[in-house]
Amino acid sequence: PDRFAGCVRLTEWLRLLVPRYRVFFATTGNAREEPYRGNLRKLGVIPLSLPCYTPRELSRFFTTLPLSAIVLVNYATAKIWIPILRRLFPESRLIVDSADLAFLRHRRRARLVPAARRPAFQARARKIRAEEWQTYRQADAVTLSTPSEAALLARGGLDTPCFTIPLLQPIPPFPPPCPTEDLLFVGNFSHPP
Repeated sequence: PDRFAGCVRLTEWLRLLVPRYRVFFATTGNAREEPYRGNLRKLGVIPLSLPCYTPRELSRFFTTLPLSAIVLVNYATAKIWIPILRRLFPESRLIVDSADLAFLRHRRRARLVPAARRPAFQARARKIRAEEWQTYRQADAVTLSTPSEAALLARGGLDTPCFTIPLLQPIPPFPPPCPTEDLLFVGNFSHPP
């Protein structure tokens, strides 16, 4: 998997589900599907490419498979697919997995841009918040990475059930103890918040 936290979290989640369920992972048009499809197969996940199917073909494909749940990875994907999937699979529970709250990330970014550009960034954050919340309201459940994100949605009045699935990342053994108790981390915060 990629090393960014959202991808690691999703990979570990899939790894936990595969022994119990037959898991399909449908990509929504990512032109760069390899090495991801191969990595999914190694996990025991069956990869599909949604752009290869019309809604009717997709429905026919899954009519023999009673899907207990459909997990939509991130609000932007869910915003597009929930109406289609609700119509095709009315009995399936639709779960939106949010590795992070997009509106919160954009709101934080707006605080960091120069003052002259801030209003445009704030307006974008408000637009994303409205879309994201509307998407979560259409879902049967939302999964989030932290309890504080779930609490934020609850305080904001979202009545869709929210569940926390933390970052599931194995931690390798630490190196042997150092002769001092001092450590230095070197890094940057050049990625957008």
